[in-house]
Amino acid sequence: MITVVVLLAFCIHPHYKKRQEIIEAGELVSRYIFKRDIYPDRQDKKYWKQFVYPFCYADLISVLDSLSLLGFPPSHPDIKRGLQWLVDEQLESGAWQLKITSGRDKAQIQCYLNLAVCKIFNQFYGNQ
Repeated sequence: MITVVVLLAFCIHPHYKKRQEIIEAGELVSRYIFKRDIYPDRQDKKYWKQFVYPFCYADLISVLDSLSLLGFPPSHPDIKRGLQWLVDEQLESGAWQLKITSGRDKAQIQCYLNLAVCKIFNQFYGNQ
C-alpha cells in the first residue's frame, strides 16, 4: 500500500492531486480502512485506531485527511464508516481521547490529533 506520507504529499500539491494515478491510489487506500495492512508490523486492524503525530503510518485520521484533500465525498462507504467511528468516539466535551502510540508529549499530540479530526470534518462538510 502507498505510504500515507507519500499520499499526503501528492494530495497537497495542486498539480498532482488531480492526476488519475493519485485518485486511484486514494481509492485503493480507502478500501483498506479498518482492514489488515500488508506491512508485517502493522497487520492487525487495531492500528487504524492507534495514532501517531506527525502522520507517518496509515491510521484512520491520516488516511481520512488525505482522502478529504483529494475531494472524496463523505458519502463514500469506507469513508463514511471512518467518519462514523470518529463521531462515535467523540466525548461530550467535543474532543477525542485517542490512543497515541508514540511521542513524548502525549497531551500535546492529543491536541494536534483533535485539531486534525476537526480539520477532516471541515474538509468533508465545510462547504455544505
